[in-house]
Amino acid sequence: MSGTLSVLLSLAILAVLGTLPKLLLVSGPPSVPLLRLPFVSHNPFRLRCPAGGRSGRLHWQYSNGSAARTIAGPWAARYYRGPLKQLKMRSRVLWDQLEVRQARPWDSGLYVCKDGRRTLARFQVEVQDATRLHVSQAALGWLPASPPPGDALLFTVWSPWQTCDRCGAPGERKRLGYCYGRVGAETVPCGLLTGLGFPSHGPELQVEPCRVSCPLRAAPPPPSPRTRLAQLGARLVLTCPGASIHRPVSWQRDGAPLTRAKLLRRRGQAPSRWLDPLTGGATYYIARVAASDQGLYRCLVGGRWAATFHLVLPAAPARRRFDLGRLLGVARALLATFAALFVSSALLELARCCSSPDSCPCWHH
Repeated sequence: MSGTLSVLLSLAILAVLGTLPKLLLVSGPPSVPLLRLPFVSHNPFRLRCPAGGRSGRLHWQYSNGSAARTIAGPWAARYYRGPLKQLKMRSRVLWDQLEVRQARPWDSGLYVCKDGRRTLARFQVEVQDATRLHVSQAALGWLPASPPPGDALLFTVWSPWQTCDRCGAPGERKRLGYCYGRVGAETVPCGLLTGLGFPSHGPELQVEPCRVSCPLRAAPPPPSPRTRLAQLGARLVLTCPGASIHRPVSWQRDGAPLTRAKLLRRRGQAPSRWLDPLTGGATYYIARVAASDQGLYRCLVGGRWAATFHLVLPAAPARRRFDLGRLLGVARALLATFAALFVSSALLELARCCSSPDSCPCWHH
């Protein structure tokens, strides 16, 4: 059953690219089928509009229990409030696709692609919460999540394995598991079962080691480094552009690979450096920057160089050391100066008295 569901999910993903077989389509208007798709929050997702992009009237509407609102395209309203405003700011049309950046669970809903007044496609999207992501990795002793006890209606549907994140050296590959539920003869993402009494269950990420040979063609050189300044003890975040949980991403520092297995050896141990699981390793964190963290960091997305960061710690200003001997010498010099001034004042007063006995009080005794 799990193998069949994996194939079905793979075909559903292919639907975004415009190659969906009719057997997976949910019943709806004959000319505009409805496709149900799951995604993971904190990552971008794209929806492809078939036969779209041929005119300047392509736009996308969104609704979630309320009236449909245009969020991307020429008819998008300039002013929205609340979550709809945030969704509009994170949405854009790329030729025949809608891209939603940094998706959030409340972005779930119905997305409709239109060309003028003509409806071209409909997608029922469920964005599963990445903060509830369960990561399994045998190299670290992390086991896959167990299904909710006593509930055979919830299960995980796995996407195909992504390609190895690096070549010519030990790497890692990952695949996503989405929570699905069975209602009668239908199989739908868990988020669409709200109100039916199903227990809550998050997505899964499975990671395993891999190793592949590098292609014979020469790879393009990595991009020029961007200088990142950091203070000792500060928190540092490096984000790889174009990377997400849906794409293979790898990091290296000064040519040495940075893998999850190296950064996280034991579960439950507070790490000082880690790859963000919510984005599938698209972000590298350093909890407290140390002098040993200086160096050249590079990331690859889909086997191609994406960014280079040169981490530099600015030289701290020289601090003068407290010198007690020098301070005592200054104090003695000041005391000697005051003593000399006192003696000089006394001698001057005595000389004035001797030169004018009438004005000197000591001569009247």
